[in-house]
Amino acid sequence: MRRIIPTFFFIACLFSFRANSQDTVGFTTIEAKTYEYYLAGNWDSVIYYGKQGLSNNIDYFYLRVRLGAAYYYKQNYSKAITEFNKALKYNSSDTYTQTMLYSAYLLSERENDARYFGAGMNDDAKKSAGFKKSDFLNSIYFEGGINTNNNIGKNENKNFYGNKKIYGEAVLTGNIQNEHLGLRHNIGKRFSVYHGFTLLQEDNEKIMQSAAATLSGVNIIRKDTIYFVPPPPVGGHYNHDTIFIHAPRIIPFDTTVKYKNVLNQFEYYINCKVLLAKGLTVTPYFHLLNVRYTVQDAISKKVEQNYTDTIYRHTQIVVPNPFSPPMVIIKDTLFINYNTHKITTEEYHYPVSDTVFNNYALGLSLNKNIRNLIFGISGTFSKLNGNRQKMMSAGITWFPMGNLNLYGNTTVTAFQQNREKINIIADISAGIKVFSKLWLETFGTIGEISNYSEANASVVYNNPDRITFRCGLSPIFVFKRFDIALRYQYQERESNYTTYIDDDHYTTQQIKYQCNFVNIGLKWKL
Repeated sequence: MRRIIPTFFFIACLFSFRANSQDTVGFTTIEAKTYEYYLAGNWDSVIYYGKQGLSNNIDYFYLRVRLGAAYYYKQNYSKAITEFNKALKYNSSDTYTQTMLYSAYLLSERENDARYFGAGMNDDAKKSAGFKKSDFLNSIYFEGGINTNNNIGKNENKNFYGNKKIYGEAVLTGNIQNEHLGLRHNIGKRFSVYHGFTLLQEDNEKIMQSAAATLSGVNIIRKDTIYFVPPPPVGGHYNHDTIFIHAPRIIPFDTTVKYKNVLNQFEYYINCKVLLAKGLTVTPYFHLLNVRYTVQDAISKKVEQNYTDTIYRHTQIVVPNPFSPPMVIIKDTLFINYNTHKITTEEYHYPVSDTVFNNYALGLSLNKNIRNLIFGISGTFSKLNGNRQKMMSAGITWFPMGNLNLYGNTTVTAFQQNREKINIIADISAGIKVFSKLWLETFGTIGEISNYSEANASVVYNNPDRITFRCGLSPIFVFKRFDIALRYQYQERESNYTTYIDDDHYTTQQIKYQCNFVNIGLKWKL
């Protein structure tokens, strides 16, 4: 028994020695290989041996730096950010690591993280990275576009008042153009503010159709002729009666009034991004829209009109001539009667008045970067066109290559207006780098859009017409000091018109049309 205990102790020490020897050899190999391939720029091999080291619990400053550099030069900035951050836990003041991490943040468009981290870098790293201490005006953005459609040309000659021809009206949206100017400011190392002004002009045409009655001219509504020619006996006569009834005609006539108008909308938008923690931002936002246009309404009233029937009775009587029989005399008699009646007709007036009102949208969004994913949620409350809307959105953006060369986003929104049924809307988009300076984005929407806000309420659809389908394509040119984005969007829209079925009741019908939206955006990076 005494011999067994020393034997087990010896074996345990032997295994412990061999394990320590393997760790030492493993560390030496990992250090030598990663350093060799790092100097040679063989980034795949650096990543291979770096992962081998981590899987064997070998983890130290230079290993993380080399892995970060390998991912960086392979343009997988998401993984590079992870590795550089872990390297800085070993040596937080290393200039090279700070510079590379700052650059990786910028290339991932994580500007808030870059600015916050850059403010804490040492002087050499700031100089190497080109970090700006004063960056109050970060960028200037201009956007302009036009939305052309076939609504007026397609629908303005439509019958809006139906078969009963009482009254009908429709407002047809025409072409829309807009211009936007925005500024982004950096305030401190955690805050950035974007605000901008937009002018939107919308052509529209209001069509009002009615049928009214009028009295026009004289209408012979009956002509009766009684004509007897019997054999003329002595003392007999011929009876020739003609009766005319003349009455004014009550003529219904169609009236179509078309009123063209330009709607002017002035907008102010602001959001503030706040960096709460690494990769975590919260963004409150507000959008105010001031709407101005003139409107022509149709006002009807009952009008009583008098008309008179005129009855003529013309009679010819043949009587004997007492002075020269058997000659006869023809006597004419004329009797005229007047009957007065009243009718009630509609009379329409079309007064014009100015209309001014405000719409608004406000909300809060939260975004979190986790490796090559961005998770986002937002809540928006708005009051548009006299209705109240609530929206809750959740989205995910995926960068499969760890950079901006390929990405996709899906956002799902639960939309409710007033207390109506909740409507689910899904936006799907994707982007790919085509050439060194050119990206191509595409998107589509599933669901119906009306009185809707998106992109942190920077875009508000307060036109009452519903967007039933939309998709788009956008080439984006990226340069060192400015970006240019050309956007095309196709939309299918639907609007309502009103048809009266009697004096107090109406029905609502739909008309459809198509839109083509072309837009150019220019971002100047200061």
